[in-house]
Amino acid sequence: MPQSFSCATPVRTEASAEADGEALAKAVGCEEGSPACLRAVPVKTLLETFDAAGMSAGPVAGGDRVLPLQPAAAIERGRFNRVPVMHGNTLDEMRLFVSLYYPRPITAAQYEAIVRATYGADADAVLARYPASDYPDPRIALATIQTDAGGALSSCLHQDAFQLLKRAGVPVYAYQFADRTAPPLIDVPGFEEGAEHATELTFLFPGLLGELNPEQQRLSDTMVAYWTSFAHNGKPAAPHAPRWPRFHSSDDVLSLAPGSGGIHRTDTTKASMCSFWNSL
Repeated sequence: MPQSFSCATPVRTEASAEADGEALAKAVGCEEGSPACLRAVPVKTLLETFDAAGMSAGPVAGGDRVLPLQPAAAIERGRFNRVPVMHGNTLDEMRLFVSLYYPRPITAAQYEAIVRATYGADADAVLARYPASDYPDPRIALATIQTDAGGALSSCLHQDAFQLLKRAGVPVYAYQFADRTAPPLIDVPGFEEGAEHATELTFLFPGLLGELNPEQQRLSDTMVAYWTSFAHNGKPAAPHAPRWPRFHSSDDVLSLAPGSGGIHRTDTTKASMCSFWNSL
């Protein structure tokens, strides 16, 4: 059940991880990288240095002591546990991270500058499809870009994973959590969090992030039934709820939102303009 991290995401190589480790050791005064020296460094110092260097934790592949293959390569070669997979993300994944990076409003000009710095020669094409004027807040425009095609949490990379697993011959059940009124993980004043990263968790673990209204509670009951039946027999099902289709094509993604018709099939490839992103 990978949630909000695509199985098609490339992970760090062993060489890259080793280089990061050596750089961190050097930054805290342990030039030789000795375990004794590193153990003597206060945890607070290690964490602050780690964050300041922009390092990240996560899977590592390509060596004897780590994952032997990149996840996508392992799936393509059939070197993975062949079981049914439930896989998905949220409709507004990156709003969480954009709101933390930009807790105060940005202007349309600042938004354009960020896009140009990020996408270079492709920036005009990106701005034409994501004009700031289409959004209530330029930060939401930025988060939409990053949710559509910004990395491991993106909808397009999740579609890549669904297709990859389908070709490998295992049952895939794809979803996108889409309740834009869900209790947020972090409430940033003046920002519409929407269905940001991790908001589905309070529907699977009721009360985790906040109280649910009656319609949300009904969605929660349905989602818990889907998840638990999948854990029990590999097929998500819920009483009096739409049938969850096995993934065969890009529109076999189950959108999960409260209210009448809130649970329905959707095509996240079209919604996230994946053909455009793949053309860049």
